[in-house]
Amino acid sequence: MTRTLDVRFVSCFKYPEGDPETRDLAAYLNRNDVVTDVQVWNADVDWMESRLCVIRSAWDYHRHLDRFLAWTEIVSTRTQLWNPAPLIRWNAHKRYLLDLERAGIPIVPTHVVRCGDRAGLAGTVAAFDTDEVVVKHAVSLDGEGMQRMRRSAVGVASRLVDEADVLVQPYVASVAQEGEISALFIDGTFAHAVRKRAATGEFRVQERYGGTTNRIDIEPAFLALAERVVRAIPQATLYARVDMVRWRDEPCLGELELIEPSFYLRACRGTQVTFLEAIGRLLAPP
Repeated sequence: MTRTLDVRFVSCFKYPEGDPETRDLAAYLNRNDVVTDVQVWNADVDWMESRLCVIRSAWDYHRHLDRFLAWTEIVSTRTQLWNPAPLIRWNAHKRYLLDLERAGIPIVPTHVVRCGDRAGLAGTVAAFDTDEVVVKHAVSLDGEGMQRMRRSAVGVASRLVDEADVLVQPYVASVAQEGEISALFIDGTFAHAVRKRAATGEFRVQERYGGTTNRIDIEPAFLALAERVVRAIPQATLYARVDMVRWRDEPCLGELELIEPSFYLRACRGTQVTFLEAIGRLLAPP
């Protein structure tokens, strides 16, 4: 068949035309002769129409994980999918942090507790050498359901572990002082970095909780860690966002976002050029 589109961006029903950042990116590509559209990931469309498919704002995938992962497998047989389906499956459950730790990446201390294991949750929290911990679902996004609590109050997190696998981590106090550092990579190459700060009295840095984001010149130690993380990713990526914090005076990996991260392009518009160049390489004849 004739493919009528160069790039199809993937969104969700809440954003059928894409989130504002995706709309900006699509408009930029269109101005540069790259034909794009936006489709909801679980819409009834012909995915073979596009030369490549880029997941951008599928921000409900965690509520339909099995269906979403099956969709990535199907689409991979019909067009180029970025990031690749096996990588999306690996990154969807935050146990990937333990894989990276085994590969030598310093991470915020992390334990995974299986769904329903209340005793395991209590034992894990008790074992941490810290007064406060953070508990969150192992499949989640944008800080949804994340809870900060004192070790003695772990019972309030029982609902989370009754629902799904959870991650338990020590509370990282440095986030309140210096925030979280996010480094964006396009086609494996560093593009820009931002600092995300939590609102006063809040421990989550996401905008939905009042967090703010500003472009920064990244410290060499954080950039070096981010580059190590990207080199440790099992497959090539079109995009990757490395979220880092300072834990006990050293940069550590907080999360690696390979499915639907914000790029913060409105703070760093020059990265649009880098993204266009990466798309051009993917569209070039073999």
